[in-house]
Amino acid sequence: NLTNTGALFDELVEGGHHLGSRQDSEILLALLAHCLEKMPATDDGLESRDIPALLRAAAAEWDGGFVICGALGNGDAFALRDAAGIRPAYYYFDDEIAVVASERVAIQTTFDIPTAEVAELPPGHAVVVLRNGDVSLQRILPEAPPRRCVFERIYFSRGNDADIHRERRALGRALVPEVVRAVDDDLENTVFSYIPNTAQTSYHGLVEALLEAYPGRRIRFAQIAVKDAKFRTFISDATLRRDLFPHVYDVTYGVVRPGVDNLVVIDDSVVRGNTIRNAILPILDRLGPRRIVVASAAPPLCYPDCYGIDMASFEQLVAFQAVVSLLRQTGDTALLEDCATQARADLARPDAEMRNRVQPLYARFPFETLCAEIGRLLKPEGLAAEFAIVFQTCEKLADCIPGHTGDWYFTGNYPTPGGTRVVNRALVNFMEKISDRAY
Repeated sequence: NLTNTGALFDELVEGGHHLGSRQDSEILLALLAHCLEKMPATDDGLESRDIPALLRAAAAEWDGGFVICGALGNGDAFALRDAAGIRPAYYYFDDEIAVVASERVAIQTTFDIPTAEVAELPPGHAVVVLRNGDVSLQRILPEAPPRRCVFERIYFSRGNDADIHRERRALGRALVPEVVRAVDDDLENTVFSYIPNTAQTSYHGLVEALLEAYPGRRIRFAQIAVKDAKFRTFISDATLRRDLFPHVYDVTYGVVRPGVDNLVVIDDSVVRGNTIRNAILPILDRLGPRRIVVASAAPPLCYPDCYGIDMASFEQLVAFQAVVSLLRQTGDTALLEDCATQARADLARPDAEMRNRVQPLYARFPFETLCAEIGRLLKPEGLAAEFAIVFQTCEKLADCIPGHTGDWYFTGNYPTPGGTRVVNRALVNFMEKISDRAY
């Protein structure tokens, strides 16, 4: 996903190209074709040794996260990863095959090979596979600070990867102190569960840590919420998600003692909050728990993404709704106006000179205050149970997943200049009630 498709589109049009859209894939292909036309060719077409030069010329101005794979008519092929390593990529080759995939376990399972034989494609590098079978690793883009996307590890990637499995268990373990406080240390009258299915590994870590920390106390756990694996509400549009809710979830009856037990459910992350508010909490409330605690394995998602998740609007983020609500409650909406004014001014500057003008809004309130307000906004009208929400901190997230520092969703520290432009544009769009995406 590129953040500067508009600028690249204009450049191509000025160069005489006629594009049908501003889609990333079409622009990337046009840029490759544009650079290919300028390169010397033999009777057999592009010389194999020129593939790295082609990629260096075409990708020099790409701002964003990507792993782009391509094949030429002469039989050569390549796979190129962005300079910061935002998007994941792994490769394997032997005498018969060469393969690149976004997930290591996909290669392991398909070819029945051990973890150690699958290598990570280094950021800014390309795997080049020539038609004669030669495979090489080439640096294409200048070295940049690594910012591997941490949300891949929290949610998107398959949890059966050895490292991801370990990291997700660690996320669950790290939540124990906050969860115990949320139930007032009443473990005997608390049932622990998880939702959705992708949170199961973090849930195992949570239960494991509880059993270790409280060896003499009874820890009760069960699968309370049952989700149909065929449905993924996160990637559905808003209307479809609302229609899917009644068909996606069900609950296990007879485990929670009505009016007595607390019910803790661990979730991998909270983005929009619609699923929790409109589906999960009402369904869990049917069981009659005294208190419901949702524990998020990730911190609150405070900032839009532009590198792989189509989530470039602040209206989609319950954390931003919470900070705006707090600003109104405290009579500090002037800060919101000031930040928007600075964002408008920044949008007239080059990307590299911009600053994230949204960060001061979140800095205005303590983390605990923001989390409490998110909980207030998520509690549906008519919920009989008490409700609380617990979030992972960014510090603990970094401890659990140390190799992936791409945490812009939570911190606003974007890995490329285009990301800062996107967050400022998203703020201006919010203030001006513009529904367009920010990139």
